[in-house]
Amino acid sequence: MSWHTPETPPRTRVEVAPKTTQIIVQYRTRQGKLYELQGASGVLSICIGYAGETSNPGTVRVEARTGTGRDTIEGRASTPAAALSEVARAWRSQVPALTPFDWEAVARELQSVHAV
Repeated sequence: MSWHTPETPPRTRVEVAPKTTQIIVQYRTRQGKLYELQGASGVLSICIGYAGETSNPGTVRVEARTGTGRDTIEGRASTPAAALSEVARAWRSQVPALTPFDWEAVARELQSVHAV
């Protein structure tokens, strides 16, 4: 038995592309909140916290490192999103090149948990 009439076409399933990057672990450390993200290139750890500078107490510090800890970049800005953008820019500009990550997908995942 069909529930659709000639005026209403049958529903079709919308195909959703699988996520290329997703948060696999999140927890607090002394430095701030740490997020481990699984991407196509491997695991990326992002630590978001405050820099603790007495001259500029509102500075946010974001540190990104690969799962092996071999590649590490740090960025500082007035907001977590701006600090993450700084890290992404610095990561992409390294010579020799660091492990490639989809930084837009990383930002979307962190936005989904209100981290940036």
